[in-house]
Amino acid sequence: MNDPQGNPGGTSASAFDPSPWRFTPSGGYYPSSIPPGFEVSAEALACAFHEAYERLAPSFGYATREASAVPWAQLPQANRLLMIAVAEEILTGFAIGR
Repeated sequence: MNDPQGNPGGTSASAFDPSPWRFTPSGGYYPSSIPPGFEVSAEALACAFHEAYERLAPSFGYATREASAVPWAQLPQANRLLMIAVAEEILTGFAIGR
């Protein structure tokens, strides 16, 4: 099943069921719940974390840096690579702990 943008997880755009998906402010979709056996890439996790972090930071009184307060695709490459490396380490830790 693919989301409306053709990413794994939804059906075709014409038959898209939005109920298991949430819309992000930058125009993406992510699952509203994680089904058993679901696997996620480090990049997908890093992207979701970035989007949520930037959206939630102001409600916690935190102003993020101007260079990183942009959608994932516009984030400086060094930031993206660092966040992907962190996500990979976290995912590896969860896999080891299973």
